[in-house]
Amino acid sequence: MQFTNTFTKLFLVLIVGLCSQTLAFTYDRLDKTNAMLLVVDHQEGLFQMARDQVPSAYKSSILAHAALAKVFSLPTILTTSADTGPNGPLPEEIVAMHPNSTFIHRQGEVNAWDNAEFQDAVKGTGKKQVVLAGITTDVCTSFLALSLVEAGFSVFANADASGTFNVRTADDANDRMRAAGVQILSTFAVACELMRDWRATPGQVELLPFFDTYLPEYGFLTRAHDAAVLNGTVSAFHGQHKRILLTILKIRQDNEQMWFDLRSARRWVYELGGSVVGAPIKHILDAFSAVPTNNAFSVRLAKFGFNFYTMFAPDLLHEFELGVWKATFIHLLRILCAIGSDVIQTLNKRFRQVSTFGRDTIRWFSSNTSAMKKLAARDWEDILQCAIPVFEGLLSPECDAIVQDLLFVLASWHVYAKLRIHTDTTLAYFETSTAMLGQVLRRFKNMAKKNGKSTTGTSTGTGNAKTSVRRKKFNMATYKLHSRGDYLMYVQFFGTSDNYSTQVANIVEMRQFRIFCQGLKIISLRDFFIWNTAISNNRMYRHKVLRINYTTYDVRRAQDSLNPRTHSDIMMLAHEDNDNGRSQYWYAHIVRLFHVWA
Repeated sequence: MQFTNTFTKLFLVLIVGLCSQTLAFTYDRLDKTNAMLLVVDHQEGLFQMARDQVPSAYKSSILAHAALAKVFSLPTILTTSADTGPNGPLPEEIVAMHPNSTFIHRQGEVNAWDNAEFQDAVKGTGKKQVVLAGITTDVCTSFLALSLVEAGFSVFANADASGTFNVRTADDANDRMRAAGVQILSTFAVACELMRDWRATPGQVELLPFFDTYLPEYGFLTRAHDAAVLNGTVSAFHGQHKRILLTILKIRQDNEQMWFDLRSARRWVYELGGSVVGAPIKHILDAFSAVPTNNAFSVRLAKFGFNFYTMFAPDLLHEFELGVWKATFIHLLRILCAIGSDVIQTLNKRFRQVSTFGRDTIRWFSSNTSAMKKLAARDWEDILQCAIPVFEGLLSPECDAIVQDLLFVLASWHVYAKLRIHTDTTLAYFETSTAMLGQVLRRFKNMAKKNGKSTTGTSTGTGNAKTSVRRKKFNMATYKLHSRGDYLMYVQFFGTSDNYSTQVANIVEMRQFRIFCQGLKIISLRDFFIWNTAISNNRMYRHKVLRINYTTYDVRRAQDSLNPRTHSDIMMLAHEDNDNGRSQYWYAHIVRLFHVWA
């Protein structure tokens, strides 16, 4: 009975003790306004000693550790141990990230805290929280962490960015640090604790690209979310539409982070004498396709909130006509060459038989169109507009159906992209056509793959082409093809593509404008339709060409030429009194052109 009472008392004492410890716990959270970051001995020679980590993942982790300081603007101190020897230097990527940070080169001290210059640098930041990582975990990280705790700092060790000989050694080192009050965190935990709120700054706009670069497990999750927002499965958070849109569309922003990166790159090149194509420049600027050059628009207009990246619009001429369509046409020729026989000659003959249309809509094709010699962008446009009847029947029925669908969708997309006036209806058709374009291109790629070998040569069409037989794939992994999806957004945001296309159309040339100013004699309908018409002097005047000036659908001046010798077949809208119900158009053949004074 006495033993039971003693055991009960002891049990109650333990419970009270545990409760008091639980109640006494204080959550020491990382605060970005009171934290600093240390990069300890992440040296190239010591990297091979981190065998408890996968090398490729560990490299990403140490770069992520250094990049955290940039994202959250933390004071950063770099330190190395005997970096002129086998330990090696810090990676260039880390040095380039922090060109203005304090860099302590220790010559003998194993524990960085034993270096007086390093101590002064840490204390000089005025921060009381320290995030650190190093090689090795059991020496460089542990020794420094324990000394910092003893000196009164709150210490957070990044386990992902610390490495050592094996897992057991790393576990022992982490246990030792925990016992002393050091908090062991992952890179993801450090980033989230510093951020605290996705809506903050830095927040989702800054952290999602960081995770996409250094933590692909979470980066691909954000990409999946981006896709869900784009296809309408989920909606963006309320109040964050603009910032989330910038993140989803990966739109570059002319912000302080970009300026900092640009200054770092320019300092590396112009002050430190680094190479423009070196690894530090690539690490800093390649992700944004930037160059170490100041932009005049950024220098003068950024202070007003202007993002000069929004000025960069897609280029229809070079991206589609000289890009997607040209590549597709060339691959179609390869397929025809693989078939052999005289299909290429038939193709050239059909193109040559196409009549001209309008003043400059369709021009004469050469006798060897497949040679693609001296073709301008307008010529590629003409080829696309006439390709459907030219390619019809040149392939097997199954392949011909796919090619005809492809050519139709390509031509339709091209029409919507060049349309000068859009409505909600045409924009909806444009969006549908963009989706269909991707589908038919994939069908065409599969069809071309089944055809096996294709031929490539210096010339086709004359029958004397020097060709080599080999497999040639249709490449869809190009920027020019994937930029098709940008056009709809740009039309919605900035207007039709003729506003920013490099193919400036001269709607009325000076000669045409003079003809337009001269004009034609206008005859009133009332006088024209009287039954008894008197022809002045009984004379009729014959002309070779009739030029008709008119206004296009987008309220622009245009002119058509009617020539009995070259453009004798015409069509026009049927008269409103036409009640036969057969067609809304009239068709005619011009025999001669006359005019009279009546």
